[in-house]
Amino acid sequence: MIKAIAVAASLLAGVSLAAGVGATPAEARGFVALGIGVPLFPPYYAYPPPVVYAPPPVYTAPVMVQQPTQYWYYCDNPAGYYPYVPSCPTPWRAVTPQPSAQPPAGQQ
Repeated sequence: MIKAIAVAASLLAGVSLAAGVGATPAEARGFVALGIGVPLFPPYYAYPPPVVYAPPPVYTAPVMVQQPTQYWYYCDNPAGYYPYVPSCPTPWRAVTPQPSAQPPAGQQ
């Protein structure tokens, strides 16, 4: 504490001499200061920022979803497919669709 007061007093004295207390404006003055002693505050050491590691990404295989089988419904009496035959007195038969041999009209 005594050192701090001594350092503050010497700084105040140096500043007042540098400002030219008692000197006329025409006089030129120079000021040189030399500081020797112990620093008033301990040095500040910044710690490096903490390293945060992200967990590795988790990759999963895409789930293969099988499309449900599509059916055409056929009626024996009267012969035809739904919706061309609106009702069937016998049970409808599920038939897997077959691609036509010729493309539909208008598409070549």
